[in-house]
Amino acid sequence: MDVAPGPPLGALPHIARNARFIEVPEGATLLLYTDGLVEIPNQLIDDGLHKLRSAVRADDPAVVCQTVMHELVGNRPPTDDIAVLAMRRAPSRTGM
Repeated sequence: MDVAPGPPLGALPHIARNARFIEVPEGATLLLYTDGLVEIPNQLIDDGLHKLRSAVRADDPAVVCQTVMHELVGNRPPTDDIAVLAMRRAPSRTGM
């Protein structure tokens, strides 16, 4: 999904925001995260984003979050706050 970043919600309450509607395909996983997950001191953010893309799979949301945290954070003490939220759109049930 190609969306231009903006300031954190609530940081600038009077700023105009752009709404974006996306369709999440059946079986797909949507992952939302804060910058603390991918911004690591002395590393390019592109490296963190690449590592994140490599870690995410269409799976149970709890498994996705655990895998992402394990792969990107592991045992290193975080230098920033980290929040991760995953959702998976269930495949439709045919024949019902």
